Amino acid sequence: MTEQTRLFFALWPNKALATELHSLAQITAMSLPERVIASRLMHLTLRYIGRVNSETKACLIEMAQAIVVRQFEMTLQKPGYWKTPRVIWLAPEQSPDELTQLVLKLEQGCQQCGIKAEPRVFSPHVSLIRKVSEVRKNRNWPKQIALLWRATEFALVESKSSETGVDYQVLNRWQLT
Repeated sequence: MTEQTRLFFALWPNKALATELHSLAQITAMSLPERVIASRLMHLTLRYIGRVNSETKACLIEMAQAIVVRQFEMTLQKPGYWKTPRVIWLAPEQSPDELTQLVLKLEQGCQQCGIKAEPRVFSPHVSLIRKVSEVRKNRNWPKQIALLWRATEFALVESKSSETGVDYQVLNRWQLT
């Protein structure tokens, strides 16, 4: 049997932004029994891929190397909540054109590598807290949230599950122009 790896493409924040996102999540959780995502795991998923074999992984790496998209900035300022899967997230008000281009090129490349089309519409966001038991109107959101993200690269990431939770390992990074 061929070994399979669970992969996704993502924007990975620099350490300062990851720390800011984590601090915001901690304030928002208010010490409740919710799972604040660790700063080292903060990211914005561009395209979830799932389990693939080594040949498909090699195809994805080759495809990603050929992508040319300009660097861009976005401001994360819109908090939200998804009842299922019980996640609090932060998103930009508007998705930059370059982000849309990057996602489109990744989607086309994934399909060329034999991966089924993503049926969901891309919704850029960073998950902050998982397993939220209840959303209350009095969450400790700052009155004004504006975290600037300067995207200079994108990454191929491996997701590994264990008894203690999930861990991510960045396998490759590609610079945006």
